[in-house]
Amino acid sequence: MYEELYMELSNAAAQCYALAGRLRNAGLMRSDVADALASRGNGTAAAALYERQTRLFLAEAWHQLAGLLLRKLARTQQVTATLRKPPH
Repeated sequence: MYEELYMELSNAAAQCYALAGRLRNAGLMRSDVADALASRGNGTAAAALYERQTRLFLAEAWHQLAGLLLRKLARTQQVTATLRKPPH
């Protein structure tokens, strides 16, 4: 319950930041939501958010932030792909 409320509030804050033109802050809030999704085992949704925010960070030339998210994206995609593999 706490994590759901955290994600709802973080999404609302990100939307407010975006409407105010604070794209970096909005991206960071959404990245926090992706972290929470990944920790809950929802790798697909987390990867989608990481990818979206990475594209934003690269478009705005925030390369250091993009680099941090690329590592998280790769880790999340790797875990998700491992979970999807059929047993041998």
